[in-house]
Amino acid sequence: MLKQFKLNDIRVDVDRCFITRGQESVTVEPRIMDVLAYLAAHPKQVVSQESLFEELWPNTVFSPGSVQRSIAQLRKALGDEAKTPVYIHTHTKRGYSLEVEPLAITTQANHWRWWLFSCLLVLVVTSLLIWINPKADLSFSGKLKPITSSSYYDFMPLYSADGSALAFIRQTEALNQIVVKDLHSSDEKIILSGSDDYQSITWDPSNSSFYVIVRAATGDWVGKISRHGGPLERLFSVDEQGGLWRLDADKRGLYYMLATVPINGRPVTRLKHFDERTKIHTDLLLSRNEFTPYRIALSPDTTMLALAGENASNEVELRLFHIRSAKLSQPFAKLPLGFTEINWQPNNQSLLVHHLNELFIMDLDGKRTDIPYFSYQRIFNPAFHPDGDKIVLSLTRYDTDLIEIGRSDLIQKLVDSAGEDHLARYSPSGSEIAFVSSRTGRSQMFLYQDGQQKLIFDNAENQPIYRAPAWSKDGKRIAFSFGEILYIYSVEDQTIVAHKMPVEFTAVLDWYSDNDDLLIATKRSGSSYFERYQLSRGVAIQLAETGVNFSARLDQEDKLLYRTEEFLFWGERKFSVQSLPPITGSIVPVKGGVLFQSQRDLYLFDGVSAIKLSEKLPESVSELVDAYSTQQMLFYSQPEDNADIVLLE
Repeated sequence: MLKQFKLNDIRVDVDRCFITRGQESVTVEPRIMDVLAYLAAHPKQVVSQESLFEELWPNTVFSPGSVQRSIAQLRKALGDEAKTPVYIHTHTKRGYSLEVEPLAITTQANHWRWWLFSCLLVLVVTSLLIWINPKADLSFSGKLKPITSSSYYDFMPLYSADGSALAFIRQTEALNQIVVKDLHSSDEKIILSGSDDYQSITWDPSNSSFYVIVRAATGDWVGKISRHGGPLERLFSVDEQGGLWRLDADKRGLYYMLATVPINGRPVTRLKHFDERTKIHTDLLLSRNEFTPYRIALSPDTTMLALAGENASNEVELRLFHIRSAKLSQPFAKLPLGFTEINWQPNNQSLLVHHLNELFIMDLDGKRTDIPYFSYQRIFNPAFHPDGDKIVLSLTRYDTDLIEIGRSDLIQKLVDSAGEDHLARYSPSGSEIAFVSSRTGRSQMFLYQDGQQKLIFDNAENQPIYRAPAWSKDGKRIAFSFGEILYIYSVEDQTIVAHKMPVEFTAVLDWYSDNDDLLIATKRSGSSYFERYQLSRGVAIQLAETGVNFSARLDQEDKLLYRTEEFLFWGERKFSVQSLPPITGSIVPVKGGVLFQSQRDLYLFDGVSAIKLSEKLPESVSELVDAYSTQQMLFYSQPEDNADIVLLE
């Protein structure tokens, strides 16, 4: 097959998974590129769905939806339209064909010399790394092999003790299921199916049954079911405030995390144990200012729990909780604040860590060994095979676009990529949008201007971003933050100035009319705050206390606008949330009041009453993002949200 070729003016790099159109380069996941490479190897030939599936995903149960989804993603990356295709044609009930003859790209000799030099350099560096760190595990290929290939959302994969079976949760449009897959025969057995929301599963120590977290409107509960199916036995319900996070089982019972994370409020987490024989719940650890745990993993020898949590300095800490002594260790590793999952390597000496979409092994001395994987999509729930030579994980495809609803209910898709386009904010004139996109596998900042999308910050170091960018009131500058750095982008000069912020800085949220002052979020001594920050002097004034789940805006008069579980705060006034329609999503200041979404309806609250603006939102949109006025609003599209279980060897 061709490794590099052109389709008209589009350049394709198969090995790097790049598709370049003009000045824009899009990264696609390997399985999508494999489809294009196979079609390019058989140009102007009709290839059936079955042939594609058998060739590219052998030993996997055939799923037409997976092929159709891959073709749809490929068309998006190529800028092709299904109704008027240029590149990929659909032949009803027969298959697909690539109708443009690929033209091989010849690589110049000096490129080959550079490639050879790069390879030698990699070999030298790799050898040096192995010599410096003989424990480093460099055996993982980075290639992902599908274990499931459905059109649904498959997640939480867990091997049986002997590695012969894999259990996971599958969410379909109508039902949720717990599935066990025989890895020798590839047969799948649904052991539980229903409308309940299954959040987490874990094998019991004998591998004869599963424990299941069920999320319900009346509260979370834990059930148990045989691996061969049958009724789901209710073990206990949560009578306390909070939600259940992750289960781990030993011979005595269950370890679990109970968490309360309110909007703009202080989080509280508790590590607990449930004795299955006596039915007694025991508190093991309560969060405090200096450490709030939110992830747990029971060691293979069941003597300790690994904990990941947030410290008072806006960092993620990894610690150990020794079960017999009930003592919490000091942190053995610290990471930048961001989404983290942990699991144990079978050797009981190190952790498998998923942090900010990166995968690595962290030993108990804090030494890190990165694990490569070739995909730009989100990953979740990584877990080792009992032999320690393979990793299974959930690979998601999460695609949201930005849609504008204008006057006369005109609906226009402004930003459409193969990744997640989100965290968007209108300029003060309403003619431009600053937004974040994950289309290349990392969060990057873009500017939508005059109908064009322009990359304004590449984020090569893959730093986390938590909140939408903020515009200065004159529309000349955009403020955004990655990690501990505040960036100011000049729209006129197209330049960026970086400001190293104090350690307590968390994110920038909005810009005051005084163009030197910003609304920021901070964390000081374990407590989170909204603050007014004077950029030129580096001076901050505390405005209100908040929590890790923070969100706030400024209205046209610079009044602070945010809500908690009980109240909507608007400047010096506060309103009971119970007096308003249930708020789902963001609250957005506009002229004349505050705009918010309640399920599929929009409301404008003017400080006296909430006025419904629409009966139902269009089916093409899901969530309000921002608004310039009640006649010009920005929404996320309905997300394409599905996932497969994949194997990393």
